Amino acid sequence: MMLMSKIALAALAAVALTPFAAHAEKVNLTFLTHWAPDSVAMLEKAASAYAKDHPEVSIAVRAVPFGDLLTTLRASGGGSGGATMASIYNAWLPDLAKDKLLAPIPEAMGAEVKADWPAGIVGASSAGGALYGFRMRSTSMGSTTTRSSSTPPA
Repeated sequence: MMLMSKIALAALAAVALTPFAAHAEKVNLTFLTHWAPDSVAMLEKAASAYAKDHPEVSIAVRAVPFGDLLTTLRASGGGSGGATMASIYNAWLPDLAKDKLLAPIPEAMGAEVKADWPAGIVGASSAGGALYGFRMRSTSMGSTTTRSSSTPPA
C-alpha cells in the first residue's frame, strides 16, 4: 500500500476524531472524493487496515464523478447523511464555508498545520480567519484540500 494513502487516512481520521477522543463509542467516518477507482481502492484498503487497529472507528470512502462532487457536497453537507470529510478544490472553500457546509478543523490540528505548512498553503485552506483543512495533494489544476464537514461523526 502506498505510504501516502496511509498518511492521508491517518490524517483524515485524526481530523475527524480529535473532538471525540475522550469518547469510547463507535465513530462512523465518511470521506467523499472524486478520485479514480485505483486511488479509492487504496484508501479503502488503508481504511480496513486502520479499522483493524481501531475497532471503534468505521471509515467509508464514497467516490462520485468530479462533475457531481460539488452538487453532492451542497446537497448533503451539514446533514446527517453528509460526508465527515471531503476532498475539495480550494476555489470552492469560501462559498462552502459561507453557506456553513463545512466546519473548521479542530484547534490542535490547526496548530499543527500552521506549524508544518507554508503560510500560502494555510491561507488557501482558510476562509474568514478559520482553517478548514489541509493539503492532500497537488495537481495540474491546483491543490486539493481535505476538509471536515459540519456533520459530526455518529
